[in-house]
Amino acid sequence: MKFYLGTHMVNFVEQVRIPWFVSITRILKRKSIIEGDWMLDSGGFTQISQHGDYTISEQDYLDVVEYQKPVLAFCQDWMCEPQMLKKTGLTVRDHQDKTLESYLSMASFSKKIRPVLQGWDAKDYVNHLRAYKRAGVDIHQLFGVGTVCSRNGDSEIIRKILSEIITEEPKLKLHGFGVKSESMAANQDLLWSADSMAWSVAGRMDKLCSSVCPTKNCANCLEFALLWRKKNLYLLAKE
Repeated sequence: MKFYLGTHMVNFVEQVRIPWFVSITRILKRKSIIEGDWMLDSGGFTQISQHGDYTISEQDYLDVVEYQKPVLAFCQDWMCEPQMLKKTGLTVRDHQDKTLESYLSMASFSKKIRPVLQGWDAKDYVNHLRAYKRAGVDIHQLFGVGTVCSRNGDSEIIRKILSEIITEEPKLKLHGFGVKSESMAANQDLLWSADSMAWSVAGRMDKLCSSVCPTKNCANCLEFALLWRKKNLYLLAKE
C-alpha cells in the first residue's frame, strides 16, 4: 500500500520527495508550479461542511489540474455522513448521484480525474459502484473511498465497507481518504493507497521534533510531519 502524507503546507512537497496529498483549497490561486509526487483532493469535506455545496467551480478545479499537473486528482465528491446530509438536506443517493455526475463531467475533460465511491452503509458503496459500471466507467483505475475518515474509531466497519466493495470487484484499486494509523494498518491489504494528515492535529498537542525547532507547536512543522510519517510506515510494516 502506498501512503500519501497529507499537507496544508504546500512548500513541503518540493522540500522532500515523498508521496504527498494536497487539497485544492490550498493551491487554487497558486502561481508557481508544484514539482513532486502528489495527488490532488477536491477539498469536499471542508467545502460541504462549511457551505453545503462546492464554492470552487468544476472549471476552476480543472484549470488547476491542467496548470499544476498532479499525478492524479479526485472528482468533486459528496460525503455521506449524517451531518453532511443535514447540511445539504439531501439523501445518500443524491450525494452519490452528484459524485458520479462530477466524475463523468470532469473525466471528459481530463484523464487525470479519478472517481470516488460514496455511501454510509457497506451496501451503499456497492450500489454506487454498480452505478459507475452502468454509466460505463472503466473500473480498471484507482477509486477513492469517501466517508471513511469519520469511521476511524472502528476498523471493523471500514473493513466491512472495503471488503464488500472488493467482493463486488476483486481487482478494484482503492484509495482511503483520511484513514487513521490503526485503521490503515488493519486494512492495508484491501487498499492500494491511503492518505492522512493527522500529524497536523497531533502536532498541536505533541512535540516530536528537535528541541531547537522554533515553532510554537508542530502543527505546521515539516520535521514533525516526517517523524509522524516514519512512525506510520513502521506500523504498516509490522502488520
